[in-house]
Amino acid sequence: MYRRLQEVIGKNYNALYSAKTDLTYGAFVEQDHKDKKVKLATAGSKNVFLVSKERVIDGKESVDMQRSDYDPLFENIKADEMVVLETLIRGEFYAVDQIVHAGLQANDKLKVNAQGKLEKDATGADAIAVYVGGYDDAGHQLHMIQIL
Repeated sequence: MYRRLQEVIGKNYNALYSAKTDLTYGAFVEQDHKDKKVKLATAGSKNVFLVSKERVIDGKESVDMQRSDYDPLFENIKADEMVVLETLIRGEFYAVDQIVHAGLQANDKLKVNAQGKLEKDATGADAIAVYVGGYDDAGHQLHMIQIL
């Protein structure tokens, strides 16, 4: 899960790709232009996107129209499912749950790991974001980041 806290309005979202494997909403991914698929980012990669999908409810699931954003129906992205890629622009703020948060302190630099999550970057060489602090999203603990 991720929330946009402060973003550049009017930027493009790429909806031309599908998931290569099962993913989690809000994971950090890379594009494979040849296959038109996205995959979890490789460790230290800087050309990454936040992955999401359209929140469409159909079939028997449509009986219950009031669902939490944290419902597995929205959180889980299946292989070959079409996705939406959010480009990260310097200065934007997000609240994310795809982060290794143990021991993080404000101003710690963050890099992407091979599981599509952010983690502390001790050297700062591969950093794409800085840790800002915790964020309560209606009882769900997220973590604020600012894109570098």
